[in-house]
Amino acid sequence: NIISINLKSKWRNLQKKTKNILEENWNKTRGISQVGPKPGSYLDYPGKDIEKLNKNKQLWDLYYKCLEELLKSINENNIFQAKVITTFRSSSLSLECELCISPNDILHKNVWYYSWSGNSNNLSLIEENDYFRVSSLDLSLTIINMDESKSGFYQCKLPNSEAGPYFIELINDNKELIIEMNKTHFLNYETSGKIILEDVNLKIWNQWTQWSLCSKCDVMGKKNKFGHCTISLKDNIINKKNRKKIYVLERLMAAFDVGLPCESSLLDLFGYYGITIMDKAIRVMIEHCQVKCNKNDLFEIKDMQGNVKEKVNNSAGIYSPLQIVPEMPPKVETSVIITFLNEELNITCPGNLNLDAPYEWRVNNQIILNSNERITVDILNRLTIKNITEKDEKIFT
Repeated sequence: NIISINLKSKWRNLQKKTKNILEENWNKTRGISQVGPKPGSYLDYPGKDIEKLNKNKQLWDLYYKCLEELLKSINENNIFQAKVITTFRSSSLSLECELCISPNDILHKNVWYYSWSGNSNNLSLIEENDYFRVSSLDLSLTIINMDESKSGFYQCKLPNSEAGPYFIELINDNKELIIEMNKTHFLNYETSGKIILEDVNLKIWNQWTQWSLCSKCDVMGKKNKFGHCTISLKDNIINKKNRKKIYVLERLMAAFDVGLPCESSLLDLFGYYGITIMDKAIRVMIEHCQVKCNKNDLFEIKDMQGNVKEKVNNSAGIYSPLQIVPEMPPKVETSVIITFLNEELNITCPGNLNLDAPYEWRVNNQIILNSNERITVDILNRLTIKNITEKDEKIFT
């Protein structure tokens, strides 16, 4: 696992260097299309320009170095394990295209494919819309406002290569939440509450997410992480002498990097194993935090020697003509909710491009505070209104 993490870190550093070079040399007038200028790279047509040729050479060198590192990350079975991502309904998330992208391939944005079942024969191309965005720089995929229809397998594929797939499952947010304050150093992936199933070479444990962003800046806030039930191989060994059904189950587990959520649709567990798993609640760890507000978002252009050629403050509304033209934000989600008087109503906030940025609920543009027990916001950012009255017929945002 340590080797895998180190290789992933090297790959990510190489991708970051490639992205920085492309970002610094972006040109919004690469050509003309039916709808206007086509964005592209300032380095596309270097001619005899030595600086452009050198930067193109850097990009190709990074590409071949990336191929070397990626080759080392293939496991002993010569397969890329699927990466399991668990998330809550209405959230947003970003998937990296874990491929080595050459300067020739960066113009391809039709690289992401989806399948509900994971069958490679059923993969369909994802077209960009208000819920799916593909980055022009690193081909990462952003999924906005997760729901059941968007869970399943995702894979990044180029004409001559393909990355290991992602498997996305929604967490059942109706389960019990156990909230604890963190008083000690806590690992990102703590295997607390581990249960060993010796006869099937499996273990059940709590996998923890990364810490969220701090809820406030310049003043004391809170951050949290979620621990959810996961089942995986106890040892990285598959016992071929096991009964056929257990052997298939072990093979299924070996195809995923950290196992599967206990309530995964791919699992067909039975007997007391199923009972043990279904009782697992969602654990929430909360920690106090204090961070500085980022008041200035600076954009810099540097030359080959690293000298700053241009610097602008985006936070002040000043942008460089060399910056990438930002994509249109996703459309505003509008829902009309019909309910009954004296009922309880739960509202979730549709996902946004800021991923886990702190939420703020408003009614008639006034911030809702948790001082009112009738209207509250929980740890999952869900708005709960108890004993609905006619006065609650308002616009909540």
